[in-house]
Amino acid sequence: MNSCLLVPVVVLLFFSAVNGQGNGAVRLNVNGESLPTYTQGVVEVYYNSEWGTICDLDAYGSFGSIPSVVCQQLGYTGGYSGSTSSYLSTSPVIYDVSCSSEYLVILQCTYFSSPPSTCGSTDNVEVTCYSTRIWDSPYTGMVRLQNGYYSGQGMVQVYCNGQWGVVCNSASFDSYAATTVCTQLGYNDQSDYSSTSFTGTAWLDNVDCYYESCLSQCSGGSCPSSSVYCSSAANVTCSYNTGSSRYGSTRYTCGGGLTAGAIVGIVIGALVAFFICVVLIITIPICVCCCLGIGIGAAAGGTRRTTVAYSNMA
Repeated sequence: MNSCLLVPVVVLLFFSAVNGQGNGAVRLNVNGESLPTYTQGVVEVYYNSEWGTICDLDAYGSFGSIPSVVCQQLGYTGGYSGSTSSYLSTSPVIYDVSCSSEYLVILQCTYFSSPPSTCGSTDNVEVTCYSTRIWDSPYTGMVRLQNGYYSGQGMVQVYCNGQWGVVCNSASFDSYAATTVCTQLGYNDQSDYSSTSFTGTAWLDNVDCYYESCLSQCSGGSCPSSSVYCSSAANVTCSYNTGSSRYGSTRYTCGGGLTAGAIVGIVIGALVAFFICVVLIITIPICVCCCLGIGIGAAAGGTRRTTVAYSNMA
């Protein structure tokens, strides 16, 4: 092969490997350009090896919980319908999407593939994400992927002891561990896992998983009392396998909502409220009866005094 042609081919293959995305990845397109930093635009989904839009024929500008799910998948706390992007001529890959606000990735939602020819550029789903990140208010054991080009890929980090740190790429971090990380993020599979050079805080080493829903459920996956040392961190690319019977975690599966402490607090609060209600149920009728008795007695006494007064006047 001509050496002049070899260099661009190698460069192309390098960027394909670095920027490779898994099935179900999303990005936002503004006027024909997609960048990881965009927080608004036309939603594009990587589905069955091609990028395409989401068609919604019945939304009339409102897309239900789709903006919330898409923005969550991109790492934001939520979003709303609409953007400043012009219409795109990109073909849709899925349509008639219906989501729950608790979902973390778009392919957790119900949808149909092979969109009809009636789908046009004006039917594309557009969103604007809030500026706040979901990891601005993390929970213990929360995971995120950093320094990836697309959503669902990057270096694995876990939140422990009030600080983010990496998960070391030890011999036990295999496809099962990578799948567990992706499952906690809402996906149900991984398409690649590798190591990346690292210096800084590391929390977990020798993590051993087998299809758990949360990293903290794995052997060695719970937050330790002190950090560990490693020179390489785990790096994963997540995907959503539409042919799998496994489901990705939702927003509250691993502690993003009701933690054990919060549940205990709710139970205690409910018991206190129940006790107060019982006391009120018992005491209120007694008070009412007492008030009625006093009132009747006062009325009767007043009647007798009035009768005596009139008799004396006679």
